[in-house]
Amino acid sequence: MSVDDLMQVKTNTKETIGKNKITEIIDIALKGIGTAMGIAVVVLSVLGRLDIKSALMMLGIGLASVSVVLLKGKKEEK
Repeated sequence: MSVDDLMQVKTNTKETIGKNKITEIIDIALKGIGTAMGIAVVVLSVLGRLDIKSALMMLGIGLASVSVVLLKGKKEEK
């Protein structure tokens, strides 16, 4: 193996590592929002403190956040 071949190897720079961590944090936050909204709707419904309109809005927000994560995952696979 020549020196030229060895010099062609790409390494992870701080920028790519930083972008990966930011993306990972955003994915975890969006998944957490979806989970938290679902749990909140269940708990508040059991306690009898939630009306239907608020429940549907909370579930919609949770579903939208999880959908963003799933769509972003499909985009990265391609």
